[in-house]
Amino acid sequence: MATFNISLNDELVKVINQEIKKRKYANRSEFFRELIRNTFFPINEEVLDEKEVVELTARIRGIKKGREKIVSLKEFDKKFNLKNV
Repeated sequence: MATFNISLNDELVKVINQEIKKRKYANRSEFFRELIRNTFFPINEEVLDEKEVVELTARIRGIKKGREKIVSLKEFDKKFNLKNV
């Protein structure tokens, strides 16, 4: 994995730190990776129909509010006894 060093003025550092705290990023690297992905590989909403966008938005909101939980495939298989399927 490549490493990049950048210099930012105090105003940008303040904005970035606020966003990291507000959106609960684990670290600055996670913030910048998502920023780069969203800039260069945005989700093309034209590929999704309106119903799908609404459903995805609702699920993301549910995850952020703790109403839904993301689990690994291993946990899912165990919960529903699907490991041999």
